[in-house]
Amino acid sequence: QLNERMVAMWMTGQDPQGLQVEADQIEDRIRDRRRRYHIGVLKHDYVNGVRRHPEALLISDAQYIASVLAGSRAALQVTFAGEDGHGGGVTRGFYVAVSEELQSR
Repeated sequence: QLNERMVAMWMTGQDPQGLQVEADQIEDRIRDRRRRYHIGVLKHDYVNGVRRHPEALLISDAQYIASVLAGSRAALQVTFAGEDGHGGGVTRGFYVAVSEELQSR
């Protein structure tokens, strides 16, 4: 009488128990690498209400943010006063606006 193991061996040419052992070993290696190289979740500092205009206020806000968050290792997320946008694009816009204002001085 044929059992599942014999059918699997006949169809694949390999022992299914051996394949399961190999699969378990691969999963263990993957888990080990994930543990070894995991650096954690990136934390964010959120700053709301940055004033975009006039430009003097933008620079003033940027200086204040830099002084308060100087020791932080978290990523900065900025939202401008009176605007609904948020996220990485708005934060890049903040950096661009600050750098353009500094270059114009």
